[in-house]
Amino acid sequence: MGIDALAKQFHVYFGVCPRSRQEGTKNAVKLVWCLWADLDAKTFKGDKPESLKRLCEFPLTPTAIVDSGHGYHAYWRLKELEEITGPADVARIEAHLKALAFALGGDRQVAELARILRLPGTHNVKDPAAPVPVTIEAFEPDRQYSLSEFTDLLSVTVPVIPHQQPPQSAASDTQEWAQKLLTGCQFFRWATTHQAEVSEPFWYAVASNCAPFEGGREQFHRFSREHPTYSAKEAARKFDHAAKDTGPHSCRYVQEQGFDCSGCSWKDKITSPAALAHKDVELPGRIEALQLGQLRPLQDVIARVAQVPSALEQEAYLRAIAVKKLGYSVGALRQELARLTPKPEQPTAGGGSEETRFSAVFPGLVDVVEHQGQPAYLVKAGEQLVIQPEAVVEGVRYLPPPREQIPWLMPRADEVLRFYEEQRGQGAAADALLFDDLRAYHQAISDLPDERHYDLLAAWDLHTYRLEPCLFSPIICFFAVPERGKSRTGKGMIYVAYRGVHVETLRESNLIRLATHWRATLFFDVMDLWKKAERHQSEDVILHRFERGVRIARVLYPERGPHQDTVYFEPFGATIIGTNENVHHILETRAIQITMPESAKRFDLEVTPEAARPLKERLVAFRARYLGQPFPDLLKPSAGRLGDILKPLCQMIRLTRPEREAEFLELALALEAERRMDRSEGLEANILSAIARSAAEVRGGVLSVRTITDALNAELPERSRFSTRRVGWRLKALGLDRARMSDGSRGIRWNEAQLRTLCQKYGVGSEITSEPSETSA
Repeated sequence: MGIDALAKQFHVYFGVCPRSRQEGTKNAVKLVWCLWADLDAKTFKGDKPESLKRLCEFPLTPTAIVDSGHGYHAYWRLKELEEITGPADVARIEAHLKALAFALGGDRQVAELARILRLPGTHNVKDPAAPVPVTIEAFEPDRQYSLSEFTDLLSVTVPVIPHQQPPQSAASDTQEWAQKLLTGCQFFRWATTHQAEVSEPFWYAVASNCAPFEGGREQFHRFSREHPTYSAKEAARKFDHAAKDTGPHSCRYVQEQGFDCSGCSWKDKITSPAALAHKDVELPGRIEALQLGQLRPLQDVIARVAQVPSALEQEAYLRAIAVKKLGYSVGALRQELARLTPKPEQPTAGGGSEETRFSAVFPGLVDVVEHQGQPAYLVKAGEQLVIQPEAVVEGVRYLPPPREQIPWLMPRADEVLRFYEEQRGQGAAADALLFDDLRAYHQAISDLPDERHYDLLAAWDLHTYRLEPCLFSPIICFFAVPERGKSRTGKGMIYVAYRGVHVETLRESNLIRLATHWRATLFFDVMDLWKKAERHQSEDVILHRFERGVRIARVLYPERGPHQDTVYFEPFGATIIGTNENVHHILETRAIQITMPESAKRFDLEVTPEAARPLKERLVAFRARYLGQPFPDLLKPSAGRLGDILKPLCQMIRLTRPEREAEFLELALALEAERRMDRSEGLEANILSAIARSAAEVRGGVLSVRTITDALNAELPERSRFSTRRVGWRLKALGLDRARMSDGSRGIRWNEAQLRTLCQKYGVGSEITSEPSETSA
């Protein structure tokens, strides 16, 4: 019987990814040449035509579409082959396949690396009596894509999975240089214990200081593997690049990138961390602090060493114990540590593993709560709340972050459940009581300029728990000279806010992780916020906290080349600022600024996370009740951007305390007037005032830029005067129509209605008069 005849009687498949050997598991896949999706006709209401329509409407047109008989298979050819070197690469590709299947409504079971699909030219014989041919519907081999195009379009999140231990050479047992760098350099100690916070420049600095030494590659993997996006392939590339570079990155470079080396005992004594390999470096006094020398038996020693968070640091302590303390051999200590330390689950060969992520964010999650002393998920199922030690969502197994990594005091699960049932029984009365108690809480810890500001703070607290439907979130900015209660007020708000974190560093990597991994509410409590933000290059992170959908770009992988070197993050989240210096004028437009008054009040309530915890638990219950529900619909309380950022607060007041909405609208008008007053002192306002004073100089419906500039500079000292060029640019920015005078010089077209509107916006009191009739000729 020939092949054609067999193909009409049997199913014929091919492996989408080529195998390195005759094996059908993921372990045999080493290269990926395309992405794919399977759209089964029966899952669409419109059957096969609807599934084909989905593919045709997708922004990235498939390279090939195969009619599988009862649906369609689509393939997107990649410009470059993707290498598979380990579980991290498998997870990365499968994350893209799952996101693609989700976007198209395809079969998610097909989103795995060892997938086989029907071979074109054969037959689908699910119904042996009526075999259906498998044909190529469309094929354009020159249509190719980079993987990053799918990452950007589909918002792919690469899963965090347990990583295999990088291979170790025999030299790893005797790498004293690594112990010296770890114990003598506080940058290296931080890098190994905070791997998730290590930015690309710091990561490269670590690589360059490991590169000169035997076993440096293995140690660099140890310094890298706990990062959420760790890839053995990327780490190897980074190390190879560092090994070819000019040498170890210096201590000065590390400090220029923002790391504080002020407490280092080797500061100014060495040029780079690598120099410590040639110094007499003693282990820190932590060994004595752990009282290891007093412990027996061996299991108790190991249990104490296991408290040390870094595996490399554990190794250093084991060596020190063996040599100086207890007389055990290093091998015996290491063997016992390996036996007593729980092993993380590793993916099963052949694709049987379940994708696992540590996560604090997934659909349907109310919050991460404390249950029996450990983090757990609080999930809403119908109208009930369920406490879960883990969650499986769309085939992904989620685990709560480790307790020591959670940067706020977690709400207690039992208390949240109790408040949830109470609030459900009380209905709207519970919301009103919660609003009043939040208002009273802020009155007990802060002295604000106006009673209506306490409504604003209570509404903002509630808003942080209902951020998902919001397009904007107002930045609350407390401004005053020192000792006016800015920090106290900000802490009081952040301790009751949803996932509130008090931030004193503006390092961009830390801010991005708090925003993307935690969806945290942030309180920036710094003396001169903008200057520090510029130094750490995190201005865009802070500026874009107020608006959903804005993404910021960071070049993290320059060695990948164009279109693959950049990662995009969304920094949106609720924000508080406390500062004694004026913030940047652009940030000011996105904030509600509250100037703290001098106060003679005595505040007896201590501002602590523990004191705020019951309110926080009630707010989590409030979030659970309204999770997934729309906001009350209302108009913006004022015009422009101020109205955008005030609207979600007004919605919270209408939801919980509607009788206080009128007072809040009065506050909105007062804030709008305050903004006009601030604008009236700016350059734009002064230019408009100069225009009003120059109305008599209009010629042929045009007013000269030179005339406006002269009027603006008339009362200014010579060194403070403005050029016509600068005034011209501001006139353009104001949106005034440009024109030419009869002599060819620049001017603006006189538009009375437009000028009146601008003067009103900028609080300019000068009267704009109609163009004098004698100048209209």
